Amino acid sequence: MKRILVITSREIFPIWGGDRLRIFNICKHLSKTHILDLVSLTDNKNFNYKNCPELTEVFKNSHSIYHSHKKAIANVLTGFWKPRSVQEYFYKNKELFKHIDSVKSNYDFVLCHLFRMEQYLHGFPEEQCVVELTDSLAMNYNRLRLNHLHSLLETLYFLEKKKVLKREVQIVNKYPKCCIISQNDKDYLVAHGAESSHLFLFNNGVDVGNFPNCYSDKYSNTIVFIGNIRAQHNLTACLFFSEKVMPLMRKNVREIKFKLIGNIHQKALNALSAFPYNEVTGGVENIGENVGEPLCAVCSVQSGAGIQNKILEYFALGIPVVSSSIGAEGLHPEAVENILIADSPIEYVHAIEKLQKSPILRKEMSNKGIQIAREHYSWYAKLTGYEKLF
Repeated sequence: MKRILVITSREIFPIWGGDRLRIFNICKHLSKTHILDLVSLTDNKNFNYKNCPELTEVFKNSHSIYHSHKKAIANVLTGFWKPRSVQEYFYKNKELFKHIDSVKSNYDFVLCHLFRMEQYLHGFPEEQCVVELTDSLAMNYNRLRLNHLHSLLETLYFLEKKKVLKREVQIVNKYPKCCIISQNDKDYLVAHGAESSHLFLFNNGVDVGNFPNCYSDKYSNTIVFIGNIRAQHNLTACLFFSEKVMPLMRKNVREIKFKLIGNIHQKALNALSAFPYNEVTGGVENIGENVGEPLCAVCSVQSGAGIQNKILEYFALGIPVVSSSIGAEGLHPEAVENILIADSPIEYVHAIEKLQKSPILRKEMSNKGIQIAREHYSWYAKLTGYEKLF
């Protein structure tokens, strides 16, 4: 049984968003065979892990360090022209460096969550480090197009893509144990010079038992999106569907509605709520109790990397799925076959109308989705072997 220090750039509880979900389940898995301590940055002065009793079964000790947003922005402004990426400068914190330096002798291994936190591995032998990359951020950024940038943040990502790729490859080549979420992400990094033998593949999972079956034979006029809408790629996906797809849908079915569930900033909530056919719930404690019995669920992402956990949750909920090609990447072939693929607005309309007209198809996709989630995507099955990296 090894002592492991886990380092994250944000508090991992409460769990919302794919990154938090993944690292929590990784740590939950590792805690069965190892002793884990957690240290995280937080931009919330009032946050304290002592208020998160759910973590005591996973971590022996949990510690958070306040990271001022103003300080983070100042770091970015001073580091923009330097070799490291903006993300790395954004999460640079002197107090965290000091804390890790004072405790590192207590640990056999360190687990670093996301490439932005690799800077805190200084002083640890490389063979004692595991870097949880999750996905290739560079592949995500490379999919952004100059004439389709929706915000200042996406513009920054676009400008950063070459620097991020260089850093990801450097990190993989430096550390012999780096973990990645999908074969697509691994192939992308290897194609750009990363050492293949340093990349270990662990897909995401879903706990089917935590989700109710939301399928219904009754007619529904609701399309649902579930995800962390604070994430730029999810916000862009929701805006695309609201602006481009829903007006076309309503030409034929006036009462059709778009329900968006997930954590969201106030500005984005205001923008999405402005569409008369949208219902924006914000974050909810229990997805199953709030999703209802929708016609289908969409994953309309235009950029991204890794595996879209929302699709696994749609499967577990028994909701038929319509997804972009990018959204369906990295999934088991049987899972992809159970998704209606759509990329253009009219393709989304045709796919959703197909589901409207065929209760039999909806039922088949619902049953198959639950089966796929249960047989191919249990967290235990997907993370088995992770513990052997330590």
